[in-house]
Amino acid sequence: MTMAKRRLPPLAVSVLVLGVTAAGSGAVAATWPGPPRTSSPQVAGAKIAPPPAWVETPQHSTWLAYSSYCWSHSAGTAACVDFLPARSRTDLPVLTAHAGTILRFHLQFGISKLAVTYPEKSSQRLKPARVASWLPLRSGRVTLTARSATGQQSRYLLRLTLAPPISQAAAAPGPLERGKWVCAPQRAQRACAGPVTIGVRYLYVLRTHCGILNAYFAGHLWRANPALTDGSGNPPRGWENPEALGTMRLIRSNLAEFRQNNKLVARFTPAPTHWKAVTCD
Repeated sequence: MTMAKRRLPPLAVSVLVLGVTAAGSGAVAATWPGPPRTSSPQVAGAKIAPPPAWVETPQHSTWLAYSSYCWSHSAGTAACVDFLPARSRTDLPVLTAHAGTILRFHLQFGISKLAVTYPEKSSQRLKPARVASWLPLRSGRVTLTARSATGQQSRYLLRLTLAPPISQAAAAPGPLERGKWVCAPQRAQRACAGPVTIGVRYLYVLRTHCGILNAYFAGHLWRANPALTDGSGNPPRGWENPEALGTMRLIRSNLAEFRQNNKLVARFTPAPTHWKAVTCD
């Protein structure tokens, strides 16, 4: 096997700005747009490169930019290619979507490991699949790292900007602002006071300090079904504490769902009229 390692300049990838609606992200899309209609990116000067990857919302799709990789062909040739640091790249595709939008990554090889990473190294594992869904909760430069079933590795890049949901006037709160976003009967935000539309995801901050027990949503008190705790008055492992930033949607009139990410999900049913919200110190 022959192997070469070289540093290449950024790809000349066209910048494409995509806009999506909160309504489109709330329900399962009847159809997805499929591969981009533009030509796939190429690695200039390299004879070996991983298959290109792309990302789609329920309305649009775009190619991802290549980043560093180590890849080989069945003929026995291989190459490890380094790109400029992502912060120095000016060619990254720009994806703008409303908060609550589900993104789908598409890869053209068997996957053993898959993760998305932000610049400060916070990472989220995704289900290793050729088509992988992700619910992003904040803006930033995103790296998609994929390890193939045969042990090869490739990275792809995009610049993600989350706009406020159409139904809300403010962008996602920072960690120190989340307490002010927790819904209560006196709060006027659409997610708190309603009315809400079935299937639409609303940016939402869920109180998790005592465990996931209840939530005020769309003008009503809801009870977690089932309640989620670690048995010691805390949320289960992986949940943010004391508040979790995510999305809340009404699945049907008597069932609501909160998602912190693709894996951490809590469901709620209407609380009985005599039931009071559970609080703790």
